[in-house]
Amino acid sequence: MMTLSLPSMRPPPFIRSSNAITEGFFVVAAVIAVSLVASSVIPGVALISNAFAGQAAQDKNKVDLQMTVIFAYGVPGSTTVDVYVKNTGLTSLSTPSIEESVVFFGSTGALHMLKYGGNDNGSGAGGPPYWSFLLVDDGSGTNSTSTGVLNPGQTMEVLIATAVPLSSGNYYFQITTYVGTSFDYTFSI
Repeated sequence: MMTLSLPSMRPPPFIRSSNAITEGFFVVAAVIAVSLVASSVIPGVALISNAFAGQAAQDKNKVDLQMTVIFAYGVPGSTTVDVYVKNTGLTSLSTPSIEESVVFFGSTGALHMLKYGGNDNGSGAGGPPYWSFLLVDDGSGTNSTSTGVLNPGQTMEVLIATAVPLSSGNYYFQITTYVGTSFDYTFSI
C-alpha cells in the first residue's frame, strides 16, 4: 500500500516573516500610543492632586485656627474700646500673624475697617481709628507676653482707638485672621 503525504499547511517562510514584522510594528505603535496617553494624563492627575492637597492644608488651617471673643467694653464719651479674644483653636499665633488680621468695628450700620496701629502702646501711626493688641499674661505659666506668641488657651486684648467719642448703643467687632476665618461679637455701651 502506498501512503500519500499531504503537503504541509504552513505558509511559506517569506509570509511568516512579514507577519512577524507587521506584528512588531503594531507592538511598537501600541507602546508609543500608551506612552503618549500616559505622558499627557499623568501631569494632569498630579496637578489635580496638588490642588486638592493645597486646599486640604488651607482647610486644616481654618479648622485649627479658632478664636472666641470673650468680652468687650467701652465707656460713653471715651475713644477707646477693649476687646478680649481667646485662642480656642489648636494653632499658636505669632505676633506677625496677628498683625496680618483685619479688624472691623463700629456701631450698627457704621462699620469701619481699622488699620493696624503697629505697636503695643496704643499709639497708631497717623491717628485713629486703628487697632493694636497686647498679649495678656493669664497666669498659666506660659507667659505669652514674653514669648510673643498667642498659644492655644491664651488671651489677647485688642485695643481699638476711635476717631470720635463713643456714644451709647450697640457696637459690632469682627476680626478676620490671616487664613480668612472670621470671629465677631456684638455688645452694648
